[in-house]
Amino acid sequence: HTGWPGLEEPLLTAPLAQAEGLAPPVRSFDAYAISGYFGHEIGSADLAPALRGWIADGSATAQVTARLRAGSLRELTDDLFPYHAGVARHFGLDLVMYEGGTHIVGSGDLVNDDALTAFFAAYNYSPEMAALYATAMEAFAANGGTLFNAFVDVAAPSKWGSWGALRHLDDVNARWSTLMAFNARPGDAARAGAFRGTLEQDAR
Repeated sequence: HTGWPGLEEPLLTAPLAQAEGLAPPVRSFDAYAISGYFGHEIGSADLAPALRGWIADGSATAQVTARLRAGSLRELTDDLFPYHAGVARHFGLDLVMYEGGTHIVGSGDLVNDDALTAFFAAYNYSPEMAALYATAMEAFAANGGTLFNAFVDVAAPSKWGSWGALRHLDDVNARWSTLMAFNARPGDAARAGAFRGTLEQDAR
């Protein structure tokens, strides 16, 4: 659980197993995978009355963006990424993300609120959302992160979420463009030693 610092310790070290003479699990793999979601607070029942008001007065996009930059996105980039990067360094593991991105969706009965669903579907593909993705990806890379696996590639938005980076195969949106721009940057594979197999060793 990425948002529960410290929970990883017994999973990586298994002290009870070590007490029986077994090796710690961390010796069995070379990467440490975390999640990178933000925005869960926006679809909460507590925020819903205010959000409906912001939608009505036209300020919802600005208000939500500000709340994310001060809330779950900031926690992710300023607290959780650095913490888990430290865990990865401590154990000599590569830091990767098994999935991440926007988690803005109505919770509970709010999944049936058409006005909120429409706003979430629009906001999740807005330039403001694209900028939030850029912030998250830059912070992940700055903390030594390698693979940033955005969840999902293609899926139509619905009351259950706007998970697809593309809403359909012919879609063009700011969020997708930001992901592709980040994906085009030289990755870890460009670093000497990134491939640990014998083929690279023989080529040197």
